[in-house]
Amino acid sequence: MIAHVIANGATLVSKAICRLQAERRWVVAGTPVQNSLEDLGPLLEFLKASPFDNKKTFLTEIVKPARDGKPEGLIRLKALMGVISLRRTRKILAVPDTLEIMRRLQFNSAEERAYSDTRGKASEAVTTNNDGFVLMKRITKLRRTCNHALLEPKVGVDISHLTLLWNPGNAQDAYFTMLDNDAAKCSVCGRNLRLFFPEDAYRSSYHELYKCLHLQCNHCIVGLPIIKMENVGCTHVPNCPSHQVRNLPPDTSTVALNQSGFSDDLDPEQMPTKIRALMDDICESECGEKKSVSRSTNIAKRTLIVNRDSVVYSCWTTTLDLIEAYMSKLEINCIKVDGSISEKEKHTRLNNFQKTSNIQVLLISYGAMRG
Repeated sequence: MIAHVIANGATLVSKAICRLQAERRWVVAGTPVQNSLEDLGPLLEFLKASPFDNKKTFLTEIVKPARDGKPEGLIRLKALMGVISLRRTRKILAVPDTLEIMRRLQFNSAEERAYSDTRGKASEAVTTNNDGFVLMKRITKLRRTCNHALLEPKVGVDISHLTLLWNPGNAQDAYFTMLDNDAAKCSVCGRNLRLFFPEDAYRSSYHELYKCLHLQCNHCIVGLPIIKMENVGCTHVPNCPSHQVRNLPPDTSTVALNQSGFSDDLDPEQMPTKIRALMDDICESECGEKKSVSRSTNIAKRTLIVNRDSVVYSCWTTTLDLIEAYMSKLEINCIKVDGSISEKEKHTRLNNFQKTSNIQVLLISYGAMRG
C-alpha cells in the first residue's frame, strides 16, 4: 500500500483499506511524518501494529507525551519505528547531491514601479490596519507581483469587508487568503492544511473556520468524539460564529487561464521577467546554443526547442497557468498536473510525459496558492 492513499484517516477510502483482511501488510512511504506525529496514525492502523493501531492509544502513549516535551514519547516512537520500519537511507540509495542555483532577477522599469506601488500599500496596511484579512491580502499581492507584476487578473476578491459580515462565502474567501499566505494551520493539531491534505481529498475534506480565524482541520473534527481533545472551538466565550470551508469548493476545479482574468492575447514580447528567466533556462536555439529570450529578440519569429525534459514546480496555480499559456504561444509542448484533474488523469499525463518524446516540459502544482 502506498502511504499517501491512506494518509487522511478520515476518508472513506482510508477506512475501507484499513478494514481489508490480509496475512501480510506493507506500507511504502517516502515521508511517513510530514506535519505531525499524528500522520503515523492511519499507517499504524493499516499495519495492525497493536496496540498503537488504536488511535486513542497512539495519541495517549506517543503523540501527547512527545508534544508535551516528555522524553518517553520519543523513546516509545523510536522503539516502535525500529520494529516496524525498514529504511533505505541516501547512502544506501546512492542519491546524488542536490544542486541549487539561486538566480537574482532585476525588474524592468514598469515592473519596478508596479512592485513599489504594491509594496507601499502593503506597508501602509501593516502600520494602519489591524484587520488580519487585509494584511494577508496585501502581502499575497506583493508576492504575486514578483511573478507577474503587469499581468494581474482583471477580477479579484476584496476581503476588506469579510470581518463585518461572516457568512459561508466570506469564510471560504478568508480561508483561500490563509492558504495563499501559508497561514492555514489547524489551531488544534498544528497541521499545515496547504501541505497535509492531498489534492484529491480537497473536495471531500472540510474544515471549520471561525470569525477570529481559529481553524479546525477535518482530521481533528472527525477525531474529536474519539480522542476527546480539549480546546474545541475558538478561545472566545461565547465561541465566534464559524462556517465549513474547503481547499477547493465542491464541483470547482482550477479555471482555465482565459477564465482567471488574464488577457486571451498574451504577447510573448511582454513576458514577465521571472517567467522570461524560466524560458531562458529551458530553451535553446536550433543550433544547440543557449538562447536568451530577451526583449531585443522577436520571439514570435524564432523557433525554440528544448533538448532535454524539464519539470517546473510551483505552489502558485495561476502562475503555472500563465507559464502554460506562454509555452503554447512559443510552441513548446508541455503538460500540466494540478488539483483540478483526477488521479487517473494524473497518471495518464505523467506517463505521457515519460514516454512521449514531443512533450518537453512538465508543470506541477504542489499547493493551492492562487497567484
